[in-house]
Amino acid sequence: MHRLHGSFARAFNKFRNSNGQVFKHRYYDIAIRDQRAYQNITEYIYNNPMKASLVDKPEDYPWSSARARLKGNPGLIPLDDPPF
Repeated sequence: MHRLHGSFARAFNKFRNSNGQVFKHRYYDIAIRDQRAYQNITEYIYNNPMKASLVDKPEDYPWSSARARLKGNPGLIPLDDPPF
């Protein structure tokens, strides 16, 4: 993520004829070790579009896997069940 953010920030700054930090330091990896952690993180991800006021329900966001999990519709990317 650091490399990706750096590449994007350089291109963004060049395009905007600016310089400086583009992203805040907020990427953290978390080991998902059990079903409960998986459910908590999935719920957090599903609710992000609602928190940003993009949709009223998680399954309404077109790029979310919530549609596949909550409505039984296939998503854009096939999902595997977690290995626990």
